[in-house]
Amino acid sequence: MEWDERMDDIELFLSILITGFSFLLMIVSTGAYIRVKSIKFLLIDIAFLCFFIKAILAILSIVYISKIALIIDMIIITLFYVSIVKK
Repeated sequence: MEWDERMDDIELFLSILITGFSFLLMIVSTGAYIRVKSIKFLLIDIAFLCFFIKAILAILSIVYISKIALIIDMIIITLFYVSIVKK
């Protein structure tokens, strides 16, 4: 694999951060779905699962995700986090 094809430190850091956030939020939304049985929480849970899978694939270098896409993903996942934990 060429150096240009591998992740640099910033991309790897953002991918790991997104993986952790998406896993954490997936657990929280799964708990909410189990308690409330709302389709809304099930859909949110699936969305976080997709973020989690995408981040794992990026870390394993199976898919390439640009820095801009990672930054946008980080903003989205952070907004999800703030909306879920805010009372």
